[in-house]
Amino acid sequence: LALGAKLATVIMGSLAFTSLFLILRLNGSRHAWWFFALLCGSGEFFLWRINVPRPQILSVTIILWTAHFLINRRLKPFCIMAFIYPLAYTAGFLAILCAAVIGLHYWLWKGRWEWKFLAYGFGAFALGMVVHPYFPKNFVMFYIQNFYVMWLAYYGSDNLFLGREIFPMDTRQMVSSHLAIDLVFSA
Repeated sequence: LALGAKLATVIMGSLAFTSLFLILRLNGSRHAWWFFALLCGSGEFFLWRINVPRPQILSVTIILWTAHFLINRRLKPFCIMAFIYPLAYTAGFLAILCAAVIGLHYWLWKGRWEWKFLAYGFGAFALGMVVHPYFPKNFVMFYIQNFYVMWLAYYGSDNLFLGREIFPMDTRQMVSSHLAIDLVFSA
């Protein structure tokens, strides 16, 4: 199991970093290497998180490709991502949230409502939730991880020992952990 966890971490972390670079190149970014270098120097907390064998690493990759397919208006690949996301991680609703943001953008700035991405994406997400191997208990897990834990962290009297992940860092910690990026933007 330890070897499998190490391999999964390397493969999923590499997939996330490679996906960002590929998506930047596919979308015509002139400075893809520069943004990739910034990601590599993004700070100890992010780099530690991306090297932990947990499903949020795969979630980063899925949401990157989801955003890419939405931006490029590719409905079928977006629906595949919306279907896969709830099978891979409990934050699968982020694909639908991205579709809603893109739809709102088209409605406010282009004067038309892009309903297909939101409707088909929600359908694909719902199908992914229904075919999940832990159905129907995955709905309980979805609620606990996305709502109940956050509510307890903010308003509950129990200390959940979340490592202060959902609270802001103090200034000294923020500057020291993001020194590479701070130096780039201060020059």
